[in-house]
Amino acid sequence: MELPIFPPGVVRINGRLGIEKKEGMVYYFNYQNPIHVHKEDDRNSFRYITANLVVSGICKIHELSRALGVKRRNLERYSKHLREEGMQYFIASKHTGGKAHKITAEMVVGMQALLNDGRTNVETGKAYEISEAAVRYYLKKGDLKKSPVLLKQDFPDPLIASHLSEIVPILPQPKT
Repeated sequence: MELPIFPPGVVRINGRLGIEKKEGMVYYFNYQNPIHVHKEDDRNSFRYITANLVVSGICKIHELSRALGVKRRNLERYSKHLREEGMQYFIASKHTGGKAHKITAEMVVGMQALLNDGRTNVETGKAYEISEAAVRYYLKKGDLKKSPVLLKQDFPDPLIASHLSEIVPILPQPKT
């Protein structure tokens, strides 16, 4: 018999720590005593608990990484956040899973108005404090549309073309 004794079904992380998934919950055991529990899909609790286990010295990063299949760098980052910012970082943080969290539907409407006014991607991005790449992404995705570029050939009447050139910059005709 190997000591310490863990309850049946517990996966050992090291000699003191074990984890068990049961009925949608994840239980953490220090020897046979439960010390933490969280829902299986609660990522912020998972990040906080794993950081807490490392910072408190119950286990090492490489042990957790190997047992849970989580990258070491992620565990290092969670531990650093706990040391520097405390538990509040995990409670208040909104992990978006790679989705753009800055751009709302209202912003898209406003950005479209700027693009319709002839603003560039850079100017539109600066107006909303986002990158030009984010504007490009929404253009490519189809959520935003660039206003069409007006050419002199689109206006056969030179009077209209000259009048519009004062309002809207008109590109010269391409050379053939």
